[in-house]
Amino acid sequence: MKLICVEQNLSSEAVAKCVNTIGDFQPAFDQKIAAYLDRFGATLSSEATLKLLDVLDRISDCSRVRFTLLRLRESTDPCVQSKVTILLGRGVLNFKLVEEQLASTDARVRANAIESTWRIQDVVPLLRTATSDPNNRVVGNALLALYKLNDDGVAAAITEMAHHESEAFQITALWVMGETEDAQFGDTLRSFAQTSTGKVRWMALRSLGRLKRASDSGKLRTPESEAPGPREKGLAV
Repeated sequence: MKLICVEQNLSSEAVAKCVNTIGDFQPAFDQKIAAYLDRFGATLSSEATLKLLDVLDRISDCSRVRFTLLRLRESTDPCVQSKVTILLGRGVLNFKLVEEQLASTDARVRANAIESTWRIQDVVPLLRTATSDPNNRVVGNALLALYKLNDDGVAAAITEMAHHESEAFQITALWVMGETEDAQFGDTLRSFAQTSTGKVRWMALRSLGRLKRASDSGKLRTPESEAPGPREKGLAV
């Protein structure tokens, strides 16, 4: 554990790959990480804590380490709080916790609370409420979650967000369009790519590229495709 924390050349991705490869030998590695965080968390740097949390993100559903994560919620580091929010949502899927996190003054915590609900089928009312949040990232994550849950009218709401007066909201909406890999957003993205400038145009082109790759691989969603199902991860810009 100490080596994972201090060795910069040992990435969390590499650690997760190793653990997953030898899973039969280390079936409770997530609990070992939790025990290390419980014992030494107060003395670890934020970078080390985040690295261990990232390993957990890659190897665990976090159901067995939720008490450690609940303790880490009290961290004064907003980055640690933000990461813990996602992992807690995965291991402790309950409305009360999500509602508490949505009341946070930190937009990252609110956005990650929304991300953590993407697998909960009956969370639609909460997600719809989050689409009125003043932060573009929170709204983007909520709209993407609603899309993955096949909520009525969400495509129109995503398109409407792309025409928001705020450039940040426009960029996030264009990002959401790309994440859906849905052909219905192609015309809107092409329009923004042709008429916009700067970061808005860049995001439109990026999302168009995402649609093209989905088309080339046969994954592009069309009106004939099956309704999308919830995914585990995602992050609005």
